[in-house]
Amino acid sequence: MSKPFKIVHLDPGEYTRWDRFVLQAPLGSLYFGTAWAEILKTVTGRDFRILVALTDETIRGGILYWPKKTGGIRAITQAALTPYQGILLAADSSQKASSAAAARNEITGRLLDYLMERFDYIDLTLPPGSSDIRPYLWRGFKEETRYTYRFPILSADELPQQYSQALRRKIKKCRQGNLCLEESDTLHPLMDFIFDSYRQHGLKPPLPRAQMEPVFNAMLGQRLGRVFYLLLDKTPAAGIIVGFDEGHVFSFFAGMSAAFRAAYGSEYLYSEILALPGFEGRTFDFLGANTPEFEQFKRSFGGSLQPTFRVIYQKNLWIKLLTTLRRKQRLWMRKSRGTA
Repeated sequence: MSKPFKIVHLDPGEYTRWDRFVLQAPLGSLYFGTAWAEILKTVTGRDFRILVALTDETIRGGILYWPKKTGGIRAITQAALTPYQGILLAADSSQKASSAAAARNEITGRLLDYLMERFDYIDLTLPPGSSDIRPYLWRGFKEETRYTYRFPILSADELPQQYSQALRRKIKKCRQGNLCLEESDTLHPLMDFIFDSYRQHGLKPPLPRAQMEPVFNAMLGQRLGRVFYLLLDKTPAAGIIVGFDEGHVFSFFAGMSAAFRAAYGSEYLYSEILALPGFEGRTFDFLGANTPEFEQFKRSFGGSLQPTFRVIYQKNLWIKLLTTLRRKQRLWMRKSRGTA
């Protein structure tokens, strides 16, 4: 790099600088901003910190992370309901590909070195577009590849052209029913749909309803999310909350009644959301395409399959054994039935 840089934590009074950086960062989204982090902090009680690399007081890269100490282990773990975390980098300032790659690697490496000196365990899921994860691998991080479908939201006339024929037929059939899309600030029917689905599948939700509902309410209040229902005979039959920022629309949580699922499925709900003029021009993200039962449904919308990388650092063998055991216990608990 042509200029030296320093690694520092931002004070809360400087968080507006971080939010401006997130807006300009090529891979930034609402999940990296402090508005989202403050919602989770208020609801769950977890605190966060922001570490940045500065050149002449300009943020070149950084990470909003969630520290946690449990059982003597100093850890950075994934925050609830937050699909993407990790280091964000500013847009390349050099036109030379080699110089830009060297700068990205140096900034990422310096930030990782700082964190690795202070934490025993680090667990991050990087956003789509994180094509070069070598700085993580060079430092001993283990990588797990996951996938999601993304696509640009075109006009209501253009978008159906990328849908599969089967999807277009299903949408046409649904339009013959007495269905109507309605935006709402009421969460009760959606919460019922979501938690009924978890119970039916024998899974434990990522947060109890007493915490998830306030998160959704805060998203609506801060214009980070919108809630929509499909009404069947004026009664909510399916619902969805989408997260959004200036460049993205995220399929956050959705649910529907068992009768509606059997008769219609969820395709029409998504097609109606995507046709809204306010979302045109942004990128839609299904936030996952890793379950065989839903892969074909998501693929039918014509998006691009994009990898995301979960990167995990474990300082030594003891930390590895302990954290692996705890992770298996959490997975077992997620699959066990519980009260929400």
